[in-house]
Amino acid sequence: MKLLFSLPAALLLAAGAAQANNVIVLGSGAGEAKVSAADARDMFLGRKTLWANGTKVRVCLLRGIPGDDRFYAELLDKDERQFNAYWVRRLFSGNGVPPVMVTSPKELQDFLAGNPGGLCYASADLLSGMSPAPKSHPLP
Repeated sequence: MKLLFSLPAALLLAAGAAQANNVIVLGSGAGEAKVSAADARDMFLGRKTLWANGTKVRVCLLRGIPGDDRFYAELLDKDERQFNAYWVRRLFSGNGVPPVMVTSPKELQDFLAGNPGGLCYASADLLSGMSPAPKSHPLP
């Protein structure tokens, strides 16, 4: 009976560890080493469009990584469906540019290379193989 109770606990710990490896990635032109939770939220929701140094913010999301639900819930206070609906409404009204969705580390690297003011949400494990390594920090 002890094994039945310890298995779910182990699964929860493993899920938490996977989520802890997800980070916010900053482009080379961001001019900042770290972004606050409020600024990251405003940037991912299209409310803040410039970095403090005047560089245009361009946002991307790496799809299909463990812990996406934490990103949406904790940082954006939405689930993925609500986030997508939010951007559909903004696009329909002509307000803002939604995040670019990338599906591989190569696409993420290309995005950051082409967008110095880039801000991305990605898995730290996938960033480890990139050269040069982009600036990143854990979710605020």
